[in-house]
Amino acid sequence: MRRSIGIIIIFILTLATSHVAGAQDLAAQQRAENLIGEARYSEAIIELDKIITAEMRDTRPLLLRAAAHEGRGELMSASRDFERVVRINPGSQ
Repeated sequence: MRRSIGIIIIFILTLATSHVAGAQDLAAQQRAENLIGEARYSEAIIELDKIITAEMRDTRPLLLRAAAHEGRGELMSASRDFERVVRINPGSQ
């Protein structure tokens, strides 16, 4: 019984933590989008680098970072992010 309660508590904490991280990621994406709109591309890239991970399945941060790289004239970096988006979501071509 005690072990079951411990497992339930861990499960709830995991859900709560992932929700907070998700909200923080969305806020970072919004900040990056605003920075791109202000042509502050380097700052947007720094913001997005904080949330982009190797395992991520969300393509929006990658698309935003690609746009920021493109704004800086870094076409190879933009291309790498676009290619990763296509690998994650082949239907996005």
